[in-house]
Amino acid sequence: MSRFRFRLEPVLEHRERQEELAQQELAQSIAAVARQQEAVVAAERAVEAELEELRHLQTGGALPLHELRQQHEALDRARQMLAHEVASLEALEGVAIDRRSAVIAASQAVEALEKLKERHKTSHVAEVDRRDVALMDELALRTHRAGASARGNAA
Repeated sequence: MSRFRFRLEPVLEHRERQEELAQQELAQSIAAVARQQEAVVAAERAVEAELEELRHLQTGGALPLHELRQQHEALDRARQMLAHEVASLEALEGVAIDRRSAVIAASQAVEALEKLKERHKTSHVAEVDRRDVALMDELALRTHRAGASARGNAA
């Protein structure tokens, strides 16, 4: 039986490597999103802490205007940091979505070649089986003719 050889095997291997790379990039992107989510939570806590400090200052009675301004500025900085962290998170989530799409596309490319390989292999096996049957038929016919010829000579 002749050995099956898929001529697009190098292409399949290349696409499998691309799929693996896309999966690694997606994993890195998901990890970056998780880290950024932690940064957002920390920024939210910082805003809450600044708000609590401002409330504490306001309930403490009379206070100098510069202290109140400083606390408002600290709160504004904390809110700006939160907005920055949220924007970064949204950007990273967009990258993760793009990388997830890349993994899906790479997986589909690999799957298409694997299906093609399987069809070619099935076709190859069918052709080999057809040849084997034809060979067996030829051998049976020759054996039958040789037997008939031997019986005809003996009579």
